[in-house]
Amino acid sequence: MKRTIDPSRPRAESPAQWLDELAAALLLPFERSEAIREELAEHLRERIRDLQLEGLNETDASIAAVKELGDAAAVARRFRMAERTPHRRMLMNLAVIGIAGAALVTSVIALSAAPTPPATPSQPAQVMAPGAADSAQARLDSALAGVEFAAREIIDFNSRRVRVEHALREALPLAIELSAQLDESSGILSTDPVLRLAPIKVQNEPLEAVLNAAAERAGVRAVVRWPLLEQIGIAPDDLVTLDIPAADLGAAMAAINDALGVFDRQHQRWLDCRVSNGIVEFAPRSFFDLREATVVRYDVAPLIDSGISIEDIRELIAQFVEPNNWADNGGDVAYMKHVGGRLFVKAPPRMHDSIKWYIEQLHAGAQTSHSSGRHGLLGDLPILGSIFGGSVYTQERVPSVPSTPTHLPIGSHADSGRLIEVPDAAVDPAGPAPVGPDR
Repeated sequence: MKRTIDPSRPRAESPAQWLDELAAALLLPFERSEAIREELAEHLRERIRDLQLEGLNETDASIAAVKELGDAAAVARRFRMAERTPHRRMLMNLAVIGIAGAALVTSVIALSAAPTPPATPSQPAQVMAPGAADSAQARLDSALAGVEFAAREIIDFNSRRVRVEHALREALPLAIELSAQLDESSGILSTDPVLRLAPIKVQNEPLEAVLNAAAERAGVRAVVRWPLLEQIGIAPDDLVTLDIPAADLGAAMAAINDALGVFDRQHQRWLDCRVSNGIVEFAPRSFFDLREATVVRYDVAPLIDSGISIEDIRELIAQFVEPNNWADNGGDVAYMKHVGGRLFVKAPPRMHDSIKWYIEQLHAGAQTSHSSGRHGLLGDLPILGSIFGGSVYTQERVPSVPSTPTHLPIGSHADSGRLIEVPDAAVDPAGPAPVGPDR
C-alpha cells in the first residue's frame, strides 16, 4: 500500500498535509512508514503545544512546527538512507568475509599444488605430511560453515529485534495507561481501612505526643515536618486538649487544628497530613499544596465567544476559589495563564474541583442565555446570577472539597478540563502519590 503525491498540490503547511507527503515519499513498507509517521505526529503535537504556551495561536504554532522539520521530501530521503544503511553494512561485511574466505582457499590450493623446491645441502626440503592438505581443506570448510551460520544468526537477530520493537510500540502505551490507573485506584482504596482511629482523650499534652498517638492508633508511623510547622508557629511542645471518639484521621486532624486555635481550613497555619505506605506525614497545608499541584487546561473559547471576557473569568475564579492562594492575589500556590481560547491553571487538586464547577456553571449559563436570547453577564447562573445579573435564582451549593485528595487520570477528558501534566514532585520519595484525610 503506497501513497502518491499530487505534484500540483502546494507545499504542506498543516501537520496532517506534511505527514501525508512524508509518508508518500518514504517508499518504505507500509508498517514501517506508519511507525515513522506516528512518531513524527507525536513530536509535532508536543511542539505545537510548547509554541502555544509561548504565546502563538494554534494555526501559527502548527506552521512554525512544520517549518522547523523542513521539507517532507528531504526528511523522507534521510529516513530512506537510514533504513538502507544497516542492510548495506551487513552485505559489505559478508562480502569482506567471503573475499577473505576465497583468499584463504586460494592460498591453500596454491600451497598444495606448488612443486616442492629441490633440497640443498644447506636447507633440507619442506615436505607436507601425508593427509595435511585434506586436513587443511576440512578445517577451511568448517570455518566457512561457521561464517555462514553466523551470517544467518545475524539476520535472525535483526528480524527478532524488529518484532520486539513493534511489540513494545503496541504494548508500552497501554502499560503506562494501566499503571496510572492502578496507582490512582490503589491510592483511593488505601485510605479507608487504615485511617480509622481508636478514641483519643488527652489533657494538656504536647502536640508531638498527640500526633504520635494518633498515628499509632491509625496503625501507621508518624513523620512530622517540624521545621516547616515551626515557621507557621506550631511547635512540638504546644499543649493540646482533645476528646475524640472513634473516628477517621480526617476528623482527628480537624479536632487537633481546633485545639491549636485554627478553624479555617484555608488558613496558612492549617496542620494537614497524608498517608502512604504505612507512614502518615504531618506538615503545613501549603507544603502539600506545592507538592501536589497539577496543571489543567480549561476550554473557555465558547465562553469568550458568548460575550464573557477572559478578565471576568479569571476574576471570578481568583475571588471565589481560595483567593489567598492565587499569584494574582499575592499567593504562591495557584497560577492562571490564558492562551488562545484555553485557560491553563496550576493548582492543587481540590481547587481544580471548585474551578471545574464554576467553569461548568459558566458554560451552562452561556448556553441558556443563547437559547433564551438573554446576554446578561452571568445573569443566568444560580448564586452568581444575583451578583452579576440581579436575576431571581435558586440557591445551589458549591461542591464541597472531597474527603481524599485525588488526581484526575492522566490523559482523561472531563467536560471542561483536561489534565496535561503531573509533576514528578507529586510523588513522595517514600512511596506513590500521597493520599490523605479530609482537607
